[in-house]
Amino acid sequence: MANVIFKQGTRAQYDAIATKDVNTLYWLTDTQELFKGEVLYGKGTEATALASGLMSAADKAKLDSLASGGAIGLTAVDASVILGSDDNGTTIGVQVSKSEGNALELKEDGLFVSPTAASGAVEFAIEKQSTPEEGFSATYKLKRTAEGTGTYVGDAINIPKDAVLSGGTYEIVKTADTPYAGAVVGDPYVDLVVANAEESHIYIPLKGLVDTVKAGDGISVTNNTVSVKVDEANANGLAVGADGLSMAVATATSAGAMSAEDKANLDAVMSSIVWGDLGDEATA
Repeated sequence: MANVIFKQGTRAQYDAIATKDVNTLYWLTDTQELFKGEVLYGKGTEATALASGLMSAADKAKLDSLASGGAIGLTAVDASVILGSDDNGTTIGVQVSKSEGNALELKEDGLFVSPTAASGAVEFAIEKQSTPEEGFSATYKLKRTAEGTGTYVGDAINIPKDAVLSGGTYEIVKTADTPYAGAVVGDPYVDLVVANAEESHIYIPLKGLVDTVKAGDGISVTNNTVSVKVDEANANGLAVGADGLSMAVATATSAGAMSAEDKANLDAVMSSIVWGDLGDEATA
C-alpha cells in the first residue's frame, strides 16, 4: 500500500505553497477544507454516527487513544465491576468482596446467595417448655440460635388442654396468601400440626425474624433471588441473561464493543497516514 501524505495548517499557509503536491492531502484547520493537491475534496461538515463527513479533532483524539482490547468510553462505577481485555476483546466482570461474612458468591452461571448464608447461619427450633402456662396443657416457644446464643422470639404457643401438637416443620411460602392470609412467596413460616381429629394447623410467620440480603449498587434482590441490574438507557451494548453479563459488538447505529474486523481496519488506516505541517512548505 502506497503511503498517504497528510498535511495540516491554515489557509494562509496553504496559499503560500507555490506548487501543491497532487499526491498530498491538505487539511485547512481554520476553514475546515480538505484539498488533494489543488482540488477541493470536502468542507465543513463533521462525520456523525448516521452520516459521513470530516473527522473532528475529538474523533481524532479517540482514534489515537484506541488500543487492542481497550474499553474506550467504559468506566467502572465501583469495585463491583471489573473491566479488562483478552484475545477476544473487551471483558466485563463482576467482583465479589472477599471480606469475611459476605454471603454473596460468584458462580459460573451468575451471582448466588444460599438460604443458609442469607440468614447468617441462624437456626430456629420449636421448644416445648417444661412448665406450661396456666390453663394450657402445653406451651411451646420459638427459639432463635445465632453464633451459639439462643433467644426466644415471638409469642408463646399455648395448646389447649384438649389438644397437643403432633409435629412441626419449617417451611417457605410457595404461593401467595397460602397457607395463611398475607403470605408472600419466599417468606419463611412454621407449620404446627395439632393432634386432633381434624389435624388442624397453626401457622407462625417468621418474616422479620430472619436476616435478609439488601441490594447494593447494580444489584437487585427479589423474593430472595439476587441478580445484576443493567441501566438499559446507558447500557452501550451491555446486557445480562441466563448465562451472565455480555457485551454486544458495536454497529453503525448502536454502541458496543469493537470487533476484531473493525480493529484490523482501524490499524490499517492509522498505519497509512503520514502527519506533517504546512508550515514546513510555506516558503517552498
